[in-house]
Amino acid sequence: QMLIELMKIDRCSDKFQIGFTLSSEAQAIYKRENGIVQFLINPINEKHNAENPKERYWNIFAAASHEFCHLKTANEGYGNSHGERFSMINAEIIAKALTNFPSERQMLIKCKDSVL
Repeated sequence: QMLIELMKIDRCSDKFQIGFTLSSEAQAIYKRENGIVQFLINPINEKHNAENPKERYWNIFAAASHEFCHLKTANEGYGNSHGERFSMINAEIIAKALTNFPSERQMLIKCKDSVL
């Protein structure tokens, strides 16, 4: 749901799919195949299965926003790097999400041990 909302907020018109990866090395994966963006979240990653529901939620949110950054930097011609532009876009995405998702903003305020 977070990725769908991020796509709407950012007015992103790319065709996309959301699925799962069972990689032991990745929390989430972004890739583009045949012009379709794929966001793959790892449901068995230890961070996504944290005992604390707030921690689990924020870990999944962080993974979703991270992968969305890959889409944004690729669309801007920066490729798949984790450089300065990636960091700036990630901050912008989190700010937009907290502005546009009231429940996320409230959860962040209540959560002392947020992973963000």
